[in-house]
Amino acid sequence: MKYRSILGFLAATLLLFSCLKEKEDPVLEMNDCYFPLETGQWWQYTVDSIIVAGFFEDSVRWEIREQVDSVSVDSENNRLYWLRQYKRKAGQQAWDPVPFLFTVTRSPQQAVRTENNLSVVKMVFPLFKGVRWDGNALNTMAAQEFSCQAEGEPLGVGDFLFVETAHILQQDLSTLISRDFAEEVFADGTGLVYAYRVHLENLHTMQFRIGSKVRTMISGWWNMNG
Repeated sequence: MKYRSILGFLAATLLLFSCLKEKEDPVLEMNDCYFPLETGQWWQYTVDSIIVAGFFEDSVRWEIREQVDSVSVDSENNRLYWLRQYKRKAGQQAWDPVPFLFTVTRSPQQAVRTENNLSVVKMVFPLFKGVRWDGNALNTMAAQEFSCQAEGEPLGVGDFLFVETAHILQQDLSTLISRDFAEEVFADGTGLVYAYRVHLENLHTMQFRIGSKVRTMISGWWNMNG
């Protein structure tokens, strides 16, 4: 009887330990792969920007390169990654550095990008189709609902095929006179691979419409995992 009691106690202890371990394991491990960060990592993008003015549309193509420059620790003991950005017109060889750094933090709950003192919650963890959050939760702007439209699905971007991606819808507003749309797609092990933004006004009168359309597509990247 005593032997059975000891076995029962050990089994209960192991079960309790297993449950506690599941609760303690950070959910970041579930799909932080969509937002990889490490020193030296870089991404290169082709950006097509279209300026809309009445019946006319004028386009220009840029290339942008972002690189993780260094890492520190923020006030909540999360890693703070400092990124440097470079720009050049398509076809040019020399990169022009953007005269400021921006930061990205990734905690077990969320990934946040801060530019010009504006922090945006780009992603939450665990990330799954249908999850919603306020992208402006950490700044003073009006609330803006972000949502994950798809997760784990393949997507072709330019010459690349990404097996698993997460599609984040940031804005989708239409009225009789305006259109605002923003989306970003992140790939497993790579990060941001595609973005599209639209801002148009005065749509009720074609000759007076103004705005812009910006499409960003990844053209190269490097990290330790290839």
